[in-house]
Order: sequence, then structure tokens, then C-alpha cells
Amino acid sequence: MIISASRRTDIPAFYSSWFMECIREGRVVVKNPFRPSQAKTVSLLPEDVDAIVFWTRNANPLLPALRELDQRGFHYIFLYTITGYGPPLEPQAPSSEAAVHVFKRLSRTIGPHRVMWRFDPIIFVEGKGEKWILTRFESIARSLKNQTSTVIVSFLDYYRKVERRLKRLEETEAVKTIDISTRKEVVARISHRLVETAHENGMEICSCAETIDLEPYGIRPGSCINGNYLNNLFGLTIRADKDKSQRPECRCTTSQDIGEYNTCRYGCLYCYAIR
Repeated sequence: MIISASRRTDIPAFYSSWFMECIREGRVVVKNPFRPSQAKTVSLLPEDVDAIVFWTRNANPLLPALRELDQRGFHYIFLYTITGYGPPLEPQAPSSEAAVHVFKRLSRTIGPHRVMWRFDPIIFVEGKGEKWILTRFESIARSLKNQTSTVIVSFLDYYRKVERRLKRLEETEAVKTIDISTRKEVVARISHRLVETAHENGMEICSCAETIDLEPYGIRPGSCINGNYLNNLFGLTIRADKDKSQRPECRCTTSQDIGEYNTCRYGCLYCYAIR
């Protein structure tokens, strides 16, 4: 079993103590996100967990616990989001400088193949253009050279609740985002430059649950939770079946998410995991 910690909230940043208490108890109670009154107990015993995949913007609070996870025999990797948009899109997220600093500490501790950079989502802001996106990507990529082997990207998905938040942003702060998924020439230019920059900094680049076909531009469809990658990395024998509980475009291997939606404190306006 793969434990996903978590698509629902940033466990390393905000709930590291809770997570380690669950590790020591050998179990975690997971609520049904659609029926919170329903819950199930998931084993966190080392013999039942093939690997843990952490999703985070700030691993710093969990760093002191990594030795204990190692001693208990757990395999784990990190999916580490750094976008650098800042307020108002990311009102509480760490600055890119702070995030890169912790990313490097983590990479030096566990190795660059166990920390993957997520530049996700790619957001097009009216009046700022492609340069605004590419400048952020290039700056972060240069900072993370030799610190990771993989970068994962995708263009913003306009969920209804995300659209509502962005509409309020447009009304209150005159910041408007634009869905460029149908603007093939723009997607092509951005994608080509992302590929060039990633390769210049020693990174393979892939997409996450992307509805746009980016392969013609050099970005292959990827999976954030990749059972085959975990098998090769840790010598495991995970069945790399697609997780049927995720959306059709998602290629992730089956995993068990823990944590709860609507508990992340960063408040990023484009996030699907908060109200």
C-alpha cells in the first residue's frame, strides 16, 4: 500500500506532529471526504506500507522526524510545490527563496531522486504574459539544479470553486487569470521553453493529469505517484495500477490519501482542496 500524505492538505507543513503520532500508533483514521460521518482505519505499520508520498510546500517541520521514519523502515519521497507566484494568488505560501532553501536541505538529506519539484499549476495572468510565468520557472529551476531530477507541471484547472475565488480576486484586486488551454500557440511557446529550461538544469519534465496534449512540445504525461518509479527506487514490487478514485487524466498509481480537505492554511486561490 502507498500512503499519500496528502492531496487533501499539507501534512508536512502543518500536521507533522499528528502524522508522527499516527506512525507511532501504527494506524490513522481517514474520514470519507463526501460523508465525514463515515471513517475507516488505515494501517501505518511498516510491514503494511510500501511507501509514503508526501505532498508539501514546506517540509521543514517534518525534517527532524525523518531519522525516525528511516529507523522504522519506511520508504518515502516528497512532491514539493514551488511556484513563486506570491500574493494575492498565494497569500500565505512560503516565498520561493524560503521554499528553495528547505528543498535543498531535504535533497541533501535524502537525495535528489527522492524529491520532485512541482511547478503546478501554471497560471496565465492578464497583462503579465508568458514572461511572468517563465521568469519564475527559470529562476526556481536554476536554484534547484542538481537538487532534483524531475519537475512536474500542469496548466490551471478551473474548478467551479476556483473560478469563484478568481472572480472575487478580479473584482477586488483587478487581477484576472486567463484560461489558455485553447490557445495552442501560447501553450506551445510556454511548453517549449519549460522543456529547454528543465533540461538545461538537469531535470526531466512531465505533466500531471493534463487534459492538453503536451507531448508534441516535449512534455510527456506523468504520474506524481508512480509505482514503477518507487519500485526502481526502493526495490519494491508494487502493482502500478491506475488509481480509479482519481480523475480520468490522472495516471497515479493506486494509493490511500490521509488527512482532510479544507485544512491547509496556505489559502492558495487556485487550490482544489479548500472551499
